[in-house]
Amino acid sequence: MERPLCANGTKMAEALRQKIALGPLPPLPDVERSIPNSPTQSYHSEITEASHDEKDLVKRQAEYLKFQVVYGDSSARAGYRMIPVLFCLPLAGLLSGILTEKKKVPPIYTLLVASLLQILGLALMTTVSVADQTFPPAQYGYEVLMGLGFGLSLSTLIMSVPLVSEQRDRAITMGAIAQFRTLGGSVGVSICTNVLNNRIKSRLTTVLSSIQINDLLRSSESLKKIPQSLQWTVQSVYAGGYNEQMKALTAFGAAAMLTAILLWEKKPRRIP
Repeated sequence: MERPLCANGTKMAEALRQKIALGPLPPLPDVERSIPNSPTQSYHSEITEASHDEKDLVKRQAEYLKFQVVYGDSSARAGYRMIPVLFCLPLAGLLSGILTEKKKVPPIYTLLVASLLQILGLALMTTVSVADQTFPPAQYGYEVLMGLGFGLSLSTLIMSVPLVSEQRDRAITMGAIAQFRTLGGSVGVSICTNVLNNRIKSRLTTVLSSIQINDLLRSSESLKKIPQSLQWTVQSVYAGGYNEQMKALTAFGAAAMLTAILLWEKKPRRIP
């Protein structure tokens, strides 16, 4: 029976190395042992990570556009209004490190608190009135709650990797977390974009022409081309659409909390 090509190649390479006194080839790695065998908790962590990152990415994108379209802010001013959530993200990450590393608080407790903060902040964002033509100051407080929730969850999940995977699987687990974060953000953006687009199509068909609606769907900058008398009508539709996006993200926050509960143990693990 004819030997496989790879077997012949390996035999020839072995003979060549022995001829030039390089010694035998090192043994091939055990493919079966190299397959990760992490506990179930690692997959729950990755799903929770995806959900948290999804809400963070979509929320920041939605709020940035909302400030420009609904409140008429410039791009620079819209960026300034995002400072509370952006400042609280690293601050919460620092707090997470102190709690889990220094105070030895079980990560599951931090995750549950983070999920509650996110749900609270996102739910409060849905209460912003669509009739407001100016930025409500209370929204800064909502951003603080969300920023603390996002920062606590992301940092805690990454630091919890040693608790749910063996040393040989940690690189794979970290790579899976990064992949799930990207996947979660992509799914969240697509869902929330459809929510906003569907609202625009359903509410503005009797107000604007199909060409104007298509222009708005391509770019919110097209709002400047709409007659002044119709601009506030369009802005209120956008404001309602952004509130619908926050409702969708609140649902994702609830799903993230349920996923975090799956990590619960009678004796919660602590980072050594």
